[in-house]
Amino acid sequence: FCKSTDAAQSWSCVTLIGISVGTSVTTAIDPVFTNVIYLASSQTVMRSTDGGITWSKAGVVPGAETVITDPRWSGFVYAATGSPIYKSNDFGTSWAVSSQRIIPKGDTPTIEGLFLDPQFGNTIFAAASGLCASSPSSQQCGLFRSEDGGLSWTNLGLPGWFSSVAFDSATGDYYAGGNVTGPGNVVLKSSDGGFTFSPIKNGFGGGA
Repeated sequence: FCKSTDAAQSWSCVTLIGISVGTSVTTAIDPVFTNVIYLASSQTVMRSTDGGITWSKAGVVPGAETVITDPRWSGFVYAATGSPIYKSNDFGTSWAVSSQRIIPKGDTPTIEGLFLDPQFGNTIFAAASGLCASSPSSQQCGLFRSEDGGLSWTNLGLPGWFSSVAFDSATGDYYAGGNVTGPGNVVLKSSDGGFTFSPIKNGFGGGA
């Protein structure tokens, strides 16, 4: 884990003893107590309460792929572990399964990221990829939307894989980046609260 306090001009790093972080690592910071940092290590969620100097396991979240905090409320954390989504409202001390499965049956996606609407915190997007992105059941991957804080999910019907969602607080528009069957690498835009997305840019030369 590395940290900069001078606008990324220099970095200081610490080694997470006894934890194999794998190839997928995401971090999130509490919106009020900014010394509280979470790290999804591909094994579990780690937590630091001193700005990243020391770390410990935050409860039991096996196989964590990504972690986010709610920008509106201190102590609220979400972690993705493939299909189940875990939620904590006590700084990661205890966790509840917010959603048993994003996909009711079939292939389990790899969650590339969770993205929480900063204005409407119950609206969460899960950007999914994995082996199912190239299988006959590719519509089981793509982009998923929850309106109830992760209790239930809707597949937005965009076959392929996605990696990011961004929110425009001025207009209320949503933007999603991924690789859609047909157009390929693409940026999509939604102006109806994230219910439908349309391409605004196609044909990027790399991953979205």
